[in-house]
Amino acid sequence: MEAEDNEDIGNDDGQFGGWKEKDFNPDIIPFMQPLYLPFNDEEFCKIDYFRRHVNDELMQIIVDRSNEMYLLRNGQFLNLTLPECYIFIAINLAMSCIGYPILRMYWQHKFRVAFVADHMSRNRFFILWNSLKLVNDNDFSAEDKSKDKLWKVHPLIKEIHKGCHSIPKDQKLSINEMIIPFTGACGMKQYSPGKLNPTGLKTFVLANPTEEVCVFDIYQGATTYPFYADTSFGLGEKAVLALREDLLPGHIIYCDRYFTTETLIVELKKQRPDVRWYIDEE
Repeated sequence: MEAEDNEDIGNDDGQFGGWKEKDFNPDIIPFMQPLYLPFNDEEFCKIDYFRRHVNDELMQIIVDRSNEMYLLRNGQFLNLTLPECYIFIAINLAMSCIGYPILRMYWQHKFRVAFVADHMSRNRFFILWNSLKLVNDNDFSAEDKSKDKLWKVHPLIKEIHKGCHSIPKDQKLSINEMIIPFTGACGMKQYSPGKLNPTGLKTFVLANPTEEVCVFDIYQGATTYPFYADTSFGLGEKAVLALREDLLPGHIIYCDRYFTTETLIVELKKQRPDVRWYIDEE
């Protein structure tokens, strides 16, 4: 902070809450581009981006757990196969783009969508709709369920995490919160006015300038960051500390005031002096 007369701020003794006005000359730390392994995605097609996050291994888990749980609950075989599971996912992606208000409309004569109706019957679709599983419910105790509110979709989140971690990170990154659009029944669903999609799951993200999400944590309430449970850090502070853990030296991180406190700045300077932080005044 510069002053015309270079005088102290405050009372006659030049004191005001311990602050003094003087020239601000911070030490500028030289930064180099972070050294990540080179990755060429120029030849990627759309299905490759999908498979980065949802691969055959994950789909096979869905097939196995769905068949297993259907047999346990109904005493009959679901007979779900890997190709049919991919078809079911593709149909759901198409439905999300078309947006009919009632699912049965995709098979009705007047509104029939060939991509949907030609690949799966209406009855089979609704059987899979109500039977798809990612885990065996019997493998989780009440304590496990209380610690992780996302236990039913844990394998999916794990694979998407791996896919996000494989995305090359730019030198400049941003930490912010976003909403994963979701209007179904969910105890963690939140409403955030002002967001592009105001209703859904609140998520803290570390993202590239291209808006590619490199790391994310879905907000679960008090259990979101259990490894910081015994600390005095606030939610925004915990999010920053968790999202920046795997970064290599040389990054420049941008975040707004929600994620910035004096305690966090001191902790970051102590833990990661090789990363530069910028605060968005807006």
